[in-house]
Amino acid sequence: MTVEFFSEGLGGGLKMSDEKNLPVRYGEKELEFLKQALFSQNISPFFRNLDGGPLLQLFEKQIAEATGTSLCVAVSSGTAALHCALLTLGVGREDEVIVPSLTFSATASAVVMTGATPVFADIDPATYTISIESVKRMITPHTKAIIPVPLFGIPPLLGDFEQLGVERNIDILVDDAQSLGAKYCGKPTGSYGAAGCLSFQHTKTVSTGEGGAVCTDNPEVAEKVKRLRNHAEAYYGTDYVGWNFRMDELRAAVGLAQMERLETLLHAQKQNAQYILTHLPEGLEPPTPYSHSEPSYSLIPLRLKESSQMETILEAIAQTGVSQGQPGVNLGRGYGTPLYSKLAFASYHRDDCHNVERAVKEMLVVDIHRFRPLEAVEADWEKVCQAVRKVVK
Repeated sequence: MTVEFFSEGLGGGLKMSDEKNLPVRYGEKELEFLKQALFSQNISPFFRNLDGGPLLQLFEKQIAEATGTSLCVAVSSGTAALHCALLTLGVGREDEVIVPSLTFSATASAVVMTGATPVFADIDPATYTISIESVKRMITPHTKAIIPVPLFGIPPLLGDFEQLGVERNIDILVDDAQSLGAKYCGKPTGSYGAAGCLSFQHTKTVSTGEGGAVCTDNPEVAEKVKRLRNHAEAYYGTDYVGWNFRMDELRAAVGLAQMERLETLLHAQKQNAQYILTHLPEGLEPPTPYSHSEPSYSLIPLRLKESSQMETILEAIAQTGVSQGQPGVNLGRGYGTPLYSKLAFASYHRDDCHNVERAVKEMLVVDIHRFRPLEAVEADWEKVCQAVRKVVK
């Protein structure tokens, strides 16, 4: 693949010259900020400095603004963000944290890393997000926190979760890894609860290659995360155990370049998603977001009415040349099993998760709409629709 850089175009500086029209994530602006970081001769200035370098601090400020919070602390991954945030909330041994049974494994892994116990709740099949009714059933005297996940960029009932947290004295921590740009009741999803945790891994809308952040309005949470990411040092003595979860200036530089075109990226992502959702072939059904929610659709989950046809449909799609498993252009099963079905989490308690059991059999997850012009999405989606129509007659 040949990558060409230019000053104008989708995302403000990205051009695709691949015959398959695959996304290109990085360009001239990233190079500009990377040079600035390199020429500073100090790409990880954390010694005797909990705040990090100037590019990192600017990146954190812009992320805080994008998430509707006053404070942001960038870390090495979304998993590290969850881990640090849980620790700042005092989560540890003998505590339980309720998580959705349909999500990426890091949501539960971060709980286990604190010594606490993940408890798995069912989902609402309309949105594929955690069911508040299921959560209520799973609350015990040991419940310390609840982690709602706006999976695929589709918000759960975040206002109701905040109210539940107040009523039961339980902390709410939003795993916002997939939902930058999503809103619930006019507020960014990452602004709900005690903190929102983001991921900047390569597949996310804003990428630093690897990275994450904790966004909050609580200065105590932000300050403790700053220390936890840097071995918990105050430089005149270590008060508690910390880790090396730092984000250096190089990754912050890439993130700053991405943030310059965030609105353009989000607009294209949502526009392309709406095209797909309004041009579904017979046999596929869209999610039904809650009223007052504005999904960002980092991924698009679709329900296949006849789950017995799943493998046949996937084979038909594969024959179209619209990629399965190639970076940036994907159609597939998505989360093929609930988290509690994985060996690492099989011993933990769960609700009767009949909705998620059905969802994983029927769900087709689409990711052909991000970082691409609408014309490319339209052409690829028509190929997918034709393949589906041949199977669903």
